[in-house]
Amino acid sequence: MITSNKLFILLFTPLLFGLTSPLKAEISMHKVKAAQQKLFVLCQLEQGLDKAKLEREAKLILQSNGIPTQLTEDKEVIDRAQSLFDGAGCDVFPKGVYMSDWAKSLEKDSEEIFSKASKEEQQLMKEFSYAVCKYNNKDFTLEERDSYINNAALGGSVVLDTDNLKRLVEGAVSYLRNLDKNTCSSI
Repeated sequence: MITSNKLFILLFTPLLFGLTSPLKAEISMHKVKAAQQKLFVLCQLEQGLDKAKLEREAKLILQSNGIPTQLTEDKEVIDRAQSLFDGAGCDVFPKGVYMSDWAKSLEKDSEEIFSKASKEEQQLMKEFSYAVCKYNNKDFTLEERDSYINNAALGGSVVLDTDNLKRLVEGAVSYLRNLDKNTCSSI
């Protein structure tokens, strides 16, 4: 079963692509999140994982977050997922892992990643968390979220190659747990 970090895929995966391949078209939050699930499935299919299990886990995550599972068949969702797949590829995802296994790993590792990061990296993780929280509260549009993330990333000296970005986003999961979900401020 997918652990409490099942929200990682919905909350943070957009960050990975906001920095690597921003898309200008504004679509609904639910469609964005469904596209992220679809993208994860596409990436893991490329690694030879079981399609039925990948799709089942994607739908479970969507369903448990109140997102209609039929959105995975929506044209805008499919187009967005395919555009991200073609443009950014799958480098930001772990290779050959199911969502449930990735969530378990994040549950275990995110706090350690955050605590071992430099102060500047921690600040960037906080900014990532804030942007995701504001987007999920509908205080930021998709474009505003991406702009906020890009500005935060460009404002520092943290190296944002694919591996480090993935580590920073995974570490941000820990900080997100410490945000008030309504105000996006530290608890």
